[in-house]
Amino acid sequence: MKYDFNTIDLHVAELHSVVNGMQSDVTNVNALKQKLLTDLTGAGAAGYEQIMAALDNKSQIYNDTLNKLRLAIDEAAKHMSHTDNAQHGKFNSIRV
Repeated sequence: MKYDFNTIDLHVAELHSVVNGMQSDVTNVNALKQKLLTDLTGAGAAGYEQIMAALDNKSQIYNDTLNKLRLAIDEAAKHMSHTDNAQHGKFNSIRV
């Protein structure tokens, strides 16, 4: 099997772009959360902080998952390249 590494690299870059966009969304949500918090006062602020603490927890899990996805994408591409090079070496050593 011959891998088209140019296409694989393009897909890896595209997946990284998607993951970066998702992480940017998390950053934007956190900024909006802080802006809302500065506008709230009294009992509303206390309730908001409790809900936002739960959101922060979920947001951190989401962000950790995105980082794991990024690593998995990189590892898959690296393993494909390693396998391709190993197979090339085996066939290249055959003398006819």
